[in-house]
Amino acid sequence: MRRLEKRDWLLLILREKPLDVLRLMKGLFLIWNRSGRQIDGFYRFVPYKYGPYSSELYNELELAKRDGLVNSSVTRWAPYSLTPKGLAEAANAGKKTDSGILALIQSIAIEVISVNFYGLLRRVYLEAPDFAAKSVMANQFSFLKGMGSVLDLSGESFMAPLRETLPPCDNPYEADMNALASDWIAVGQDIGAAAKQFENEK
Repeated sequence: MRRLEKRDWLLLILREKPLDVLRLMKGLFLIWNRSGRQIDGFYRFVPYKYGPYSSELYNELELAKRDGLVNSSVTRWAPYSLTPKGLAEAANAGKKTDSGILALIQSIAIEVISVNFYGLLRRVYLEAPDFAAKSVMANQFSFLKGMGSVLDLSGESFMAPLRETLPPCDNPYEADMNALASDWIAVGQDIGAAAKQFENEK
């Protein structure tokens, strides 16, 4: 089997599921992490504001869009997906890839799409706590202390410091990650407010 290039990994995971930038980043990281962190020529990850981060993924996305393989994400919520040309290239890469690797890619694509922002970060941080070292969310979440803090999505003790730590940035992709996180914070607050109203009306 030939060594997969960065583009191959990108196309193969997007072939399974359209993914927004956060799920794409964490999905590729989980592939690498669950492969013993030993994949030649893979994306290089470093601990960053939302856990594992690779600037190489953004570069590869730009190149794939330029070459007509990936559809642009037009809003912060919109997932990236493959064009017909991208699907054809992904199929060619899949034919030259070990079935075990393909199964891993498929399972992780399904996994990252099945959980929300909080659940995905919690899963990544539990599997790779060394990549939570610089996260702006690790302390507020208290991931390693159990699910209780994750379910309390609206608590001001959680939300206030988290809002304050979402930094401005010039990188459009990183800004998109910040915006996505902010939107999930708002969703959590809305859910919490609705739950409290429901309890009060019982």
